Amino acid sequence: MHQLEFSCITFKIFHGYIFEGVVYKIKKPCVFLRCGPIDKVYLSHKKMEDYKYVPGENPIFMNEKMSRIEEDIVVCFIVVGAMYVEVEKEFQTVGSLESAYLGHISQNAVWISVIYSPTL
Repeated sequence: MHQLEFSCITFKIFHGYIFEGVVYKIKKPCVFLRCGPIDKVYLSHKKMEDYKYVPGENPIFMNEKMSRIEEDIVVCFIVVGAMYVEVEKEFQTVGSLESAYLGHISQNAVWISVIYSPTL
């Protein structure tokens, strides 16, 4: 019997893919999401210009249509950048809501959903 070790990428995201992620932290300059095995999806307030920060005990981002981005909701976003950080052994991603049909979509958390892939 021989021992075999290997490594591979089983999940990778690219620029232009559209995903759903669950909000887990909100700060004034940004929102952090989890999307599948990626724990660090960063949405800058500059990449969601329709939304304004609302401070409080449970801060949120809200737009003129009263759509709210708050903790534990599902947000549809487009990937504008992704990189693998070798030191932390994880992908880090920058997302945006600057496209049609992106933003708050559900109160129910999901594991991962690929909405659109430019290569499909």
